Amino acid sequence: MNSVFNNAIYRFSWGYAILAKPTAELGLSIGTHTLQTNIGLAATASGTTLSTNDNFDFTAPLPDLGIWGGFSMGPKWAFNGEISYFTISTGDVKGNVLGYNAALMFTPVKNLSLTLGYTGFDFNVDVKSTKESGSIDWGHNGLFLGASFSFGRKTWIH
Repeated sequence: MNSVFNNAIYRFSWGYAILAKPTAELGLSIGTHTLQTNIGLAATASGTTLSTNDNFDFTAPLPDLGIWGGFSMGPKWAFNGEISYFTISTGDVKGNVLGYNAALMFTPVKNLSLTLGYTGFDFNVDVKSTKESGSIDWGHNGLFLGASFSFGRKTWIH
């Protein structure tokens, strides 16, 4: 028996800061997570020529609305986070998406930031039609570590 689960997630979002102070920001966002998924199962009976396989492919754009923000805790430390969610039901397809992250940033030297945080992404898609039906409930969450270098004069932490 063999199985396959391939998943690609593409995210695009646009945000608007409703509060933009030198040491704090708070904003709203709108965006989409587009999921390209291939799920398959294949089985072969040992010693015979019987075999079967079935693949289920879909691309699902799941829009989301969110809130994001951050604040500086001094010249070298900052905290930021975001959460986004959306649910939709149209015809044969119902889905929801939840994305979130929270991170602590440290800036050891100007323009270089090191980040330690927790992130998660969960989605559910249900498809029910006269020909096919299926459901996928998938997610991931965990710690992340990152580094970034900013070009230009303005950085978020002062």
